[in-house]
Amino acid sequence: MVNTRKIIEEFVQNIRGRLIEDPSTVKLREKAKSYSIPNKDGILVFHTRVKARQPKANIVEGMDPEERVEESVNRIEKALSEASNMDFYVINRRIGTGGISFNIRAYIPANYPHLALMTQLNFFHPEEDTEPDFITLTLPDAGDLLVFVDYDDGANVLLGTDYYGEHKMSFLRLAMNYSRDFFNSIGLHASSKYYRLKSGDTTIEKGVLIFGLSGTGKSTLTMTDHGLKEPEEATVRQDDIVILRSDGHAYGTERNFYPKTDSLPHIPSLLPAVMNPLSVLENVTVKNGHVDFSDLSVSPNARAIAIREYVRNAENRIDLDRVDILFFLTRNPLMPAALKTSTPEQAVAYFMLGESVRTSAEAGEPKPVRVPGFDPFMLEPKWKTAMRLYEFLEKHRNVEVVLLNTGYVGNVKVTPEETSQIILETVREEISWRYDDALRAYIPSRVPGIDIARLDPYRIIGSSYSSKIEELRKDRIRFLESTLPQLKFLADYI
Repeated sequence: MVNTRKIIEEFVQNIRGRLIEDPSTVKLREKAKSYSIPNKDGILVFHTRVKARQPKANIVEGMDPEERVEESVNRIEKALSEASNMDFYVINRRIGTGGISFNIRAYIPANYPHLALMTQLNFFHPEEDTEPDFITLTLPDAGDLLVFVDYDDGANVLLGTDYYGEHKMSFLRLAMNYSRDFFNSIGLHASSKYYRLKSGDTTIEKGVLIFGLSGTGKSTLTMTDHGLKEPEEATVRQDDIVILRSDGHAYGTERNFYPKTDSLPHIPSLLPAVMNPLSVLENVTVKNGHVDFSDLSVSPNARAIAIREYVRNAENRIDLDRVDILFFLTRNPLMPAALKTSTPEQAVAYFMLGESVRTSAEAGEPKPVRVPGFDPFMLEPKWKTAMRLYEFLEKHRNVEVVLLNTGYVGNVKVTPEETSQIILETVREEISWRYDDALRAYIPSRVPGIDIARLDPYRIIGSSYSSKIEELRKDRIRFLESTLPQLKFLADYI
């Protein structure tokens, strides 16, 4: 059995280069300047060779077939031997601040100071004198791409990638799955928000999680404040990964935000945090001396470490005391603008179908895709995550689960403003829902502030809509039964 942590630790003990332990952020920033793209905005901008996370084909887990694991370990040992004279940064940080948190350690070559800086900025100070729960060693110059995940040892080796998103997810992937397997919790690829609203003389306070693959509007909908004024508010806690405990408490994981920058025109509250001199931009175009978020010629997956303190509606707190609503973002043209599930089983089925589009955060062109849990980081066995959510929803029957179509209903676009309004009115409890026999779930018949009839799938698609939904149901059942046979009982509820 491979012991990746031991391999890394032996390499670290025997290297002839220097270990530079936890340099100050000031020193890292100064070092990184010489690698950055010059600009007049005074912001660190880096262009990486690799522009996106790697597809599953380039990710090897310790539980994969023995031959594949052995081949990967041989590559890793060869790469480590070739790196033995290099200097390395050692960055110690912590995922989360609450009841579920993990200490992490990154080993990063000294000629990639921006990766060390972004790791420092994105996570929290570690607990004193505590060994890391997870470690990652990164060798961006080590040839072909390989992401090696050793779940048993809490260790990762990344070869051939200098993209920060891959680096940060090496830690968060393990945190999500350890939470599932050891803390009776669920690691979720979701953002979190807190709402305080008024309905007459009543104050409504709710915690919300928003799920969706990159590019489906998750950051836009997370960051929006809906134009609310005191005493009402919609504040951001997290924008990427949360850990949901069985009692409904949702723990945050990251200190700052890592949004795609092409969405900034729709997120004015985020722009000051991205344009702050303390931020770091990745694969953003610099044109005529200034950053240009609308020019995607460097990469459609340009990103930023956005500083939390400068986001107008972001709180210092990263946790939610209670989760009341789960929103799943989809882009299936047969789905209505909103759908409220009718049973916990149906909610879990939609969660594991994970219907959306694959976007620029992953290698490949956008296309319809199903990613269980809207989560490309979920380790096997995935059915365990589904059962954790099922247990949670069975226990907390008051938690609503709502699908939101952020693409098109048929050929009619659902605007971001309409989706935002549906979220707000769902939280405010002002939507009128009616049961739909074809969908076996609830769809809105009235949404304040929206002409919901404009998005009626029966009007748009016509008399064939029910039969199209039946064909879609059969296809969904085939998917579940072929990829997640342990969850075939959910087929009766789709």
